[in-house]
Amino acid sequence: MSIDSWQIRAHTRACGIACMMAPSGDYAELGVYKGDTLRVCAQIQKLLSPGRLYYGFDCWQGLPFVGKEDGVLSVGECRAKKEEVEEVVKLNDLNNVRLIDGLIEETLTTQNLSEVTFAFLDMDIYESTKFAARYLMDIMPPASIIGFHDYGFHRTPGIKKCVDELDKRKWEQRFMMETAIFFQKL
Repeated sequence: MSIDSWQIRAHTRACGIACMMAPSGDYAELGVYKGDTLRVCAQIQKLLSPGRLYYGFDCWQGLPFVGKEDGVLSVGECRAKKEEVEEVVKLNDLNNVRLIDGLIEETLTTQNLSEVTFAFLDMDIYESTKFAARYLMDIMPPASIIGFHDYGFHRTPGIKKCVDELDKRKWEQRFMMETAIFFQKL
């Protein structure tokens, strides 16, 4: 199946560009939703990093909680079905994809992610994004790329707050496309 860029949302196109900038390695997407970004980036990864893993983290229940930093978001919003993403994986022969079920705070540190060179965080909520970003930014090797969806989006003020608060002394902003922002580790 080919990738038709005109059909892909801006943040998915931005992820495609960003993962091509990352060194060879494993990829991780946190907040898979319906699998559009996963499909594009996992296909690119199969070409650029054959034999490496693409981790897709999601709890499949929508937003599990919201905090005061998260604006107008509601618990359960952004719900998707894991079975639909499994079908995307199957139809696109993405044997490099491993879907990880559960809350990011409970699952992220259970995986060996020391060779993740591209990570895209699309969890919409402040606390989960902060937890994951701090962990990944610490363990990712030099030249790795980390991206955040919904940076500056009016419905998700917690994401901008989180990214702005992160210690980015070892990271350089590479580019921003609409509400997706990407950094590269120095």
